[in-house]
Amino acid sequence: MPRTVSRPENWAIICGMIRLELEFRITVNAVMDLKRKGLIDQIILATWRRSLVTYRELKGELLSLGIIILEVPGLEEGGYGQTFRQHRLLEEALKICPAGSAVLKLRTDKAVHRLSVFEEVMESGPKDLGKDESFKSICPFTARICTQAASVTIPFNFPDFVFYGYARDLEKLVHMDVYYDNACFPNTMNAETRMFSKPFIENCLFFRQFFSRFNCRILSQFFIDSNWNQVEGPFGGLLADVFALNLKVIGEFFYILNDRGEVPDFSAKDLMLGRTRSVSRLSPLTKTNQILIFNQKVIEKLLNTSEPVEGFGGISKSLMRIQDANYYQRIWPLEETQSCYRKYLSQYGFGHTDDCAVRDFAQVIIPSEEDERHSELELKGLDENTSISEIERAFIRENAPRLSLGQIYFDLHLRAKSESHEDNSHWLELAAKYEQKQALYEMGVQLFGLNRREKGLKLLKKSAEFGYKVAAEKLLNYEGEYPGILEEGIDYWKRFCEC
Repeated sequence: MPRTVSRPENWAIICGMIRLELEFRITVNAVMDLKRKGLIDQIILATWRRSLVTYRELKGELLSLGIIILEVPGLEEGGYGQTFRQHRLLEEALKICPAGSAVLKLRTDKAVHRLSVFEEVMESGPKDLGKDESFKSICPFTARICTQAASVTIPFNFPDFVFYGYARDLEKLVHMDVYYDNACFPNTMNAETRMFSKPFIENCLFFRQFFSRFNCRILSQFFIDSNWNQVEGPFGGLLADVFALNLKVIGEFFYILNDRGEVPDFSAKDLMLGRTRSVSRLSPLTKTNQILIFNQKVIEKLLNTSEPVEGFGGISKSLMRIQDANYYQRIWPLEETQSCYRKYLSQYGFGHTDDCAVRDFAQVIIPSEEDERHSELELKGLDENTSISEIERAFIRENAPRLSLGQIYFDLHLRAKSESHEDNSHWLELAAKYEQKQALYEMGVQLFGLNRREKGLKLLKKSAEFGYKVAAEKLLNYEGEYPGILEEGIDYWKRFCEC
């Protein structure tokens, strides 16, 4: 069946190792059925190089079905929960997908029984973003990502067996970033959270501070225990704001696909606590008790509720507070975090272990007059045996709540540049990737000097447009050396020198 004009070109990407041949064959057959129905245009199997060596007959069958086989070189380091490996396969497969296409991403196993709910949306393409303009700056998606369920007690914890969205939006999810291991509360960021959170952590200071300071697993369990035990309003203030912002993100940027019909007439509290079973329920997903929602209409009801019920009342008030972008992009005062700990979580310890709810607080020491008189002395605070990697990890951890990722990586680049003669280009590349304007300038100059002028000019132009005057001046110098190299003309770039 040919595809309809109304939908984009749909590609299926099956990612991962083939663990059980039978289950993999069942998965392939199910995706081929979608192709026969006219819902899939092309299929990619993204797996590791040599993983099909023991399945030679299977490899020939896949090729005869017209399936593209992408064999990716292995990685020495898989990352927490094999995250790096998952993202590496998806990233390489997305490079093959044509511009404007949509992608159904699924595993080689455990996915077949979940495919039917995706058929309807694949007939028309990914859902439009929500209409609340005040939240557009949180994430650069062009359409929603469709999934099967959403956690309302752990932000970004969506099941990753199958999901669907535009290829250009899925590209924004993939990464091989050490940020999660060094800046977030240890052992709390599972593979699912890492898969869906990257653009939001980059763009939203609230989420960055939350994952850095709080153990999201303990908070989820505490929220459930407190409400089920009829404790009045377990969360308020910062924590209620984070839960509310998570609901808003689900409502604006994701879409829960389901075949569960209308939402029963339950209270907001019953829905939030998973007491309805059919559309929301308590689930030990990723070894942590949390509330999963299985119907987008539940999210809409929670976002629009005005019920003054215990446990949910604080979140209702937070939904009004977070309408102000300046509010959810603010830096949390240390006293506010401490107050939150004392008021709601004092039965837990604070530190870096799994049983702690809050990371150790930073100690602020104000210099005395005596200290200021000796300000010219260099305070090292590190013994001679401390490795650079430990310094870098500490730097990321301490600065994560207040600086953008691009600035953190550029500062690490400058630090490495001044303190050692070793190659530190990885920090510069990361900073440029996250569009830090000085990093864009340095990378642009380097690439231009290496005769990669087109790429170099692109980075320099972006740096200038972000307000870095030095980049605009460099572009004008290049125009003097290579007349006509600036397509936009000299006058266009002169105005950036005057800013």
